[in-house]
Amino acid sequence: MNKFRLHIIIASLLYITFSFVVINTGFHFWIILFALLSLLIGALNSNKDSIDSRRWIYYFGIYFFTGFLILITSYSNNIIARNRFNLLISEINNFHEHEGNYPYSLSELVPNYISNIPKAMYTLTPVEFEYIKYDNGTRILLYNPFFIGRPIGHEFP
Repeated sequence: MNKFRLHIIIASLLYITFSFVVINTGFHFWIILFALLSLLIGALNSNKDSIDSRRWIYYFGIYFFTGFLILITSYSNNIIARNRFNLLISEINNFHEHEGNYPYSLSELVPNYISNIPKAMYTLTPVEFEYIKYDNGTRILLYNPFFIGRPIGHEFP
């Protein structure tokens, strides 16, 4: 296997891992930085007109494009999650208007208000919405789009 194919495989694995498994939108920055550093190192270690210098430009392109794809995929996934989150908030409020109280769980919304409880994102790891009821009666709908970071939530009285 030549090095070009190896870099394509590595970039593909990075894309799958950080777009659908780890779900870290900041990782695209590190891949792009890696691409820039690899280009710089390759350019410093090769002659300007050699095949080797062109190879480093290809590697840069591969990782730069991978970082860009991770950014676009993560951004799209977050838009999908936010839209589903807003839909659930709206339907919980509709439930409250019609029933006079808030649902005990999200499953009470099915099938009269929503057809099923959506997943927050398109991922290989579960990113689900949580509906939490506290002892004081407060309810919070939230989801955490990242393994690291602050969850996004909405509080109901």
